Amino acid sequence: MCQLSKDIFTMKNIFTSVLIYLCVLSASACEYDEYRCDTGECIPASQRCDGRTDCVSGSDETGCPPSTETNRYPFNRSRDKTSSCNPNDYFICANNICIPKKQRCDKTRNCQDGSDEKDCPEDCSGGFQCVTDHRICLDVYQRCDRRVDCPDGSDEDNCSCRQDEFQCHNGTCLNIAKRCDNVTDCGGGEDEKNCPTYPKYEPSSCGPFEFRCNDGQCVDVRDECDGKNDCYDGTDEAYCTNRRKFYHFPFIVPLYNGGTYFVLRLIV
Repeated sequence: MCQLSKDIFTMKNIFTSVLIYLCVLSASACEYDEYRCDTGECIPASQRCDGRTDCVSGSDETGCPPSTETNRYPFNRSRDKTSSCNPNDYFICANNICIPKKQRCDKTRNCQDGSDEKDCPEDCSGGFQCVTDHRICLDVYQRCDRRVDCPDGSDEDNCSCRQDEFQCHNGTCLNIAKRCDNVTDCGGGEDEKNCPTYPKYEPSSCGPFEFRCNDGQCVDVRDECDGKNDCYDGTDEAYCTNRRKFYHFPFIVPLYNGGTYFVLRLIV
C-alpha cells in the first residue's frame, strides 16, 4: 500500500491532492498479465482461481467459477516443489496442480493454465500416424506407397511386396525377374538362394513365333507381356513398357554354316 508521511500534508492543498492521486494510481496499476488483489498488490494472472491463496486477503480465490475435478486431488501448494501426485495416474499441470491422466488431451481445458491441452497428438483416425512424431498424420494411401513420408520412415515399415515382386530380407521389393537371374540384388543375396534348377535350352531352338527366355526356354510369342510369367525366369514379363506387347516376326538371315532364324522385335 502507498503510505503518505505527515510532512506531505503540510504542503499546499493542491500539491497534496496531486500526490494523493498519484499514490492511489500507482497502487492500483498492475501489468496487463497480472491480477490486482483488493489490498493493492499484483500477482500473475495465472494465479487467479488456481486453488491457492496468493493475495493476503484471499481475494484471488473469491468469486471463482465452479472448478473441475482439479481440487479433488492432492497437490503440493509450494510452487518451488514438485507435485506430490503419482505421474502414472495424474497429469501435472504447469501450475503444479494434478488432474486425472485421462483428462490429458481430451479437448477440454482441465488445467487452469490449459497445459493439459498443449502438444497433443492429432486425431489420426482413418489415416496413418508416424511412430516418433504423432503430430504427423498421413493419408491412408501414403502407407506402403514406396515413398517415405514420415521422418522416421515408419510409413514404409513392414510393407509387403506385390505378387509380381520378390521381397528381400530388409524389406526391399525387386522385380520378380531379378529372382534367380544370377545377379545378386538383395543385400544378403537371398534373391539368388534356393533357386530351382531349370533345363538348359539351345539358343537356336525357338521358332519364329516364339519368345526366347533368358535361360533359353521358348514360349508362345503371345505369352509375352500378358501379365503372367510363362518363362521359368520371368523374363517374358520383365521388359514390358506400360504393358505394351512385343510382336515377333521371322526374319531369315543366311549364315555360312547354314540358315537359322532370328527374331526381329517391333514395338507396336
